[in-house]
Amino acid sequence: MKTSYRPTNIVSDFIQGPGRISYSKTKTAEASWSGSVGIGGDIGPIVAKMTASLEGSYTRGWSKSSTWSYSLDIARGKTQRIRMYHASKKVKVSKKTFNTGRCTWRTAYSDKTVDVPKRQNVNVWKRENL
Repeated sequence: MKTSYRPTNIVSDFIQGPGRISYSKTKTAEASWSGSVGIGGDIGPIVAKMTASLEGSYTRGWSKSSTWSYSLDIARGKTQRIRMYHASKKVKVSKKTFNTGRCTWRTAYSDKTVDVPKRQNVNVWKRENL
């Protein structure tokens, strides 16, 4: 289980360097789970199991209203912006069901990757190139 960061909707405009880019706005930041096709309705139980078995609490979708402020220097020759990313956890999941009539297991999906946001307010700002 690897710590990762989900992109949020908190993002600045692009600027050309050299210069300093600053972002300060009151807005609701959002990050939601992502994953492989076929997981869909199983995300609720997956999130519950992750919260029960891992350090921290996880959620299908994270949001927080605040005033977000950050500044970053942009190097000469670069065109960049900054975006806030929210901490999450990547895990591989599988789903099997047991047929009691036939005494057999059926694999619904195996080794699908999901990326689920933490419930806590844990964020980083990263540069993005044009």
